[in-house]
Amino acid sequence: MITLNKDKLLKKSKPETLCKDERDTLLNSRASSVAGICSMILLIVHIVYNWFTGAPKDSLIGILFIYMGIYYFLNTSKEQKILRIISIFMIIAGFIFFIDPLVKRIFL
Repeated sequence: MITLNKDKLLKKSKPETLCKDERDTLLNSRASSVAGICSMILLIVHIVYNWFTGAPKDSLIGILFIYMGIYYFLNTSKEQKILRIISIFMIIAGFIFFIDPLVKRIFL
């Protein structure tokens, strides 16, 4: 008969879960920093553009979508393909929201 030693099993499982937790924390912080940097750059470009042209502030929703899309794209694992595809669509939609008012303002 095989007996399982509880303490021995817990010792073996700790390093595995510790590495996974560290990996998740690293991915989360990397995703947050990249998405934050990208959204801040877009926000600065948008503020400068509006300052010079007096354009409406409609494209701020685009910056939010781009931020969320980049965050979820970098924060999901490669196995979660559907979430990665949705995050790519969020980034594309964000660029459309961001660029559309700018294009309308220039050409109209």
